[in-house]
Amino acid sequence: MELPKAVGNAVTECIRQDILKDFLVTQRNEVVAMSIYEYNEEYAMRVTYEDGENAGYMRGKEEGRRQSLIHNIEAAMKNFGISLEKACAGLDVTVEEYQRVKAQNARTN
Repeated sequence: MELPKAVGNAVTECIRQDILKDFLVTQRNEVVAMSIYEYNEEYAMRVTYEDGENAGYMRGKEEGRRQSLIHNIEAAMKNFGISLEKACAGLDVTVEEYQRVKAQNARTN
């Protein structure tokens, strides 16, 4: 018997015997495909790792952007003796954006 037919028969038999019936009825095609083409654990782990690495990189990049924005605005206020409004305007940022970023930074630290 060919593998696709054997897997399909196994799924059908499990459904008939009420073994994981609800799951197999709704996910039949995926279960059959996964069984036929085999689950590659090494590939799945690598993809999961790379996804996590990318997510961490993006979070770090965003955190760096927030830290830099806060630092630059506060340095401009201190070094030039200017108001928050002028420092934000000079860096092309709204006061609201600065306050939002500052609040986000406080929550994450």
